[in-house]
Amino acid sequence: MSKKNQGIDCLYKEFLSVLEKKYTDYDLIIEAYNVAYEYHDGQKRKSGEPYIIHPISTAIILANLEVDQATVIAGLLHDTLEDTDISEELIREKFGEQVLFLVKGVTKLATSSKKDRKINSYRNMLNCMAEDLRVLIIKLADRLHNLRTLNFQSREKQIAIAQETLDLYSPLALKIGLCTIKNELDDLSFMYLHYAKYNEITETINSIYEKKKDSINSVINNIKNSITSVDFDINYVQKHIFSIYRKTINNNCSCSDVYDFYYLSIVVNEIEDCYKILGEVHRIYKPKQSRFKDYIALPKDNMYQAIHTTIITDHGALVECQIKTKKMLAISHYGLLYFLKNSEYNEQKIYIQKNIEHILDLEKSISNNNVFIDTMRSELDIVNKKIYCYTPKQKLIMLPLGSCVIDFAYSIHSELGDTLTGALVNGSPVDPYFVLQNDDTVEILTDENKDITVCKEWLNHARSDHAMVQIKRALASISDEHEEKVKYIQITSFSKYVISNIVNFLIVHEYSFSFSSDMSKRCILLCYFDSPREVDMLTEYIKKQKDVAYKVFYE
Repeated sequence: MSKKNQGIDCLYKEFLSVLEKKYTDYDLIIEAYNVAYEYHDGQKRKSGEPYIIHPISTAIILANLEVDQATVIAGLLHDTLEDTDISEELIREKFGEQVLFLVKGVTKLATSSKKDRKINSYRNMLNCMAEDLRVLIIKLADRLHNLRTLNFQSREKQIAIAQETLDLYSPLALKIGLCTIKNELDDLSFMYLHYAKYNEITETINSIYEKKKDSINSVINNIKNSITSVDFDINYVQKHIFSIYRKTINNNCSCSDVYDFYYLSIVVNEIEDCYKILGEVHRIYKPKQSRFKDYIALPKDNMYQAIHTTIITDHGALVECQIKTKKMLAISHYGLLYFLKNSEYNEQKIYIQKNIEHILDLEKSISNNNVFIDTMRSELDIVNKKIYCYTPKQKLIMLPLGSCVIDFAYSIHSELGDTLTGALVNGSPVDPYFVLQNDDTVEILTDENKDITVCKEWLNHARSDHAMVQIKRALASISDEHEEKVKYIQITSFSKYVISNIVNFLIVHEYSFSFSSDMSKRCILLCYFDSPREVDMLTEYIKKQKDVAYKVFYE
């Protein structure tokens, strides 16, 4: 290898050290470094340092994540197509079609304005992600190093880059479970956006730790000494700064009101040990009932698993405990990357891919750049409050606060939303506009003929951008005359659930079935439907049915 600029010798040695630890054969990576050095020769960063420092730092981040060699090589070459005169043919010839695809996936596209260039490049990344999620991983490593050196940019650029990271990149890292990168992206971005608040939280954390470190160590030692039936490691871990800031926003409180700046991390060998430890910890300390989550039985969308419980210490303090296996701990840090490295986790890889499909659908559905980027920001918003609901199979679905059945249906699949007629929420029939609450279990009811049931009124009730986009798409495919038919389909398709529910209610409460007039029945139906027109349509439909429940109600 030829002699390099003395200013990057130390960084290059670090790179070699990482390669030696993580890879058995890395000759092709070294060749890629030489190509990147040659083509970036003479270029400088804002700091005045040689430009090669950025791609090699990006590659070090990737290598530490133990990604495959093609991804590291693409990290080294990720700016060559944009900033040098290297040809695609040379990259293809030396490193293969796969590396060329990854490099093109993170390359900024030439457009008429800087704003369009950034948005189109983001669109390009999403398109390539649909085929290969490693494109996102390279982009996240690239963005992380840029944030680490953001102090050399103007204040205006610092704010723009930090906000863009929080809005568009950090949430994508969360969706694929790459939290080791996400947390640093969050904290660095937050520091540049709200430096005073960042320092305030940091100082509060340090102050609280100084006051509580003795009691913290006491709890740790008590658990260590009291539990001998299970092998485990226990440590006290500080939560990252931005997550604490989010708590103050979501709970409308000050930093000093947040109690869980730290948590106890308890790591065991096997899944059954998680539950043994949980029982033992609850034997030693009383748990706070409202603060228990079993993410082992019900994993998050990014496949995160753990048991979260909050205990009450002898002094009345609240301490959060997170119980994981060693494998779960690795997944909590690396998410998708863990599954990519292990071929037996193909099901998990497919699941995470599906988890971001609706994000990729937005790119295809919205042509206007301004509308697209605003929609993406809203859809990926991780600061605003969310609610968590469940499918009948107990899959966890996260939705914006105020979401209704329509949002839930579209979050699962567009066809489910298009043919939605109502739902059973915790076993009770509701219409598509029913607003969901935390922990609701929702079973979607659809038209038996799979007819489109979407109507314009849905736009007034849906809260998620994904649902809004899908509703507009479906509306574009139906005529105005279809509106009345759609209304009829919605009402009649789940009327049997409504009437059965009314009859059951009357039976339980021993009400008489001897109604003197249709008006009595109409009044009861109006408890379920706001519009008299809907009641008329439902009444007409029900009278034609022969189901026992309908006959009890109407005869």
